[in-house]
This record gives sequence, C-alpha cells and structure tokens, in this order.
Amino acid sequence: MNSTLYAALKLEKTMMFIILFLIIGVASLNIAGNLILLGTEKLRDIGIMRAMGASPRMIRKIFMWEAMAIAGLGIVLGLLLACLLCWIIATFNIVELPGDIYYLTKVPVRMQLWDIVAVIGGSCLICFVAGLYPAVKASRVHPTDAIRYG
Repeated sequence: MNSTLYAALKLEKTMMFIILFLIIGVASLNIAGNLILLGTEKLRDIGIMRAMGASPRMIRKIFMWEAMAIAGLGIVLGLLLACLLCWIIATFNIVELPGDIYYLTKVPVRMQLWDIVAVIGGSCLICFVAGLYPAVKASRVHPTDAIRYG
C-alpha cells in the first residue's frame, strides 16, 4: 500500500550508509595526516630508535598502534553518540512528519546489529589502511640521515 514510502526509506538508508563512509574516509585521511606530521616531527627520535636497534617492523607497529588507538577512540565515541541520538529520536518525537502527506507521523528508528557491525568493521579497515602509508614511511627512515637532518 505504501511501497513508495518504504522504497524511499530504503534509498535513504543506503545513501546515509554511503555518506557515513565518506565521513569516515575524511576522518581516516585526518589520521593519516596526523601520523605523517608525527613522523616528520619525531624524525630524530625515530632515527635514534633505529640506531639503538629498533627494526623497521617495530617502527611500523608503533605507528599502526597509534593509528588504531585514534581510530578506536573515534569509533567508540561515535558509536556511543549515535546510540544516544537514536534513542533520543525514538523516545522523544523530535522529528515530526506531516500526517496528511506521510503514512507515518514520526521517523522510525531501528538499530540493527548487522549495520553496527558493518560500520565498525568498515571504519576499522579504512583507518587501518590510512595508517599504513605513514607507518611504512616512518619505518624507511635511515638512522644516520634522521639524526643528522632531524
């Protein structure tokens, strides 16, 4: 009976998913930029660590841990904020739809576990990929050049 309304809601859900991943992509670029800046600022320290025997793998692990710590904090805070916002919209009728135009008078909010898992998994993957370049770049620093020019 209201198939067009449900089709519009399904399209809106798909578009919101795409927009969310674009936002996550921008945030991951922010993480990558911060890690590149950190690698540039700490060039001398990285060189000293390499001169003291730290392997390139160890430097990569440090940078990846940093990237995933930033991503994890952002994901947890984003998840908590999203759950709070969904609860507020579902509990208090903040967004009202005109009853004479739409079949529903309030926006239906239903959080599905699969959607939450997909967003968390996709966010972790995107942030992991964003941390790879700065980690590899920092691990390729030659100790003597870093100490001399850092």
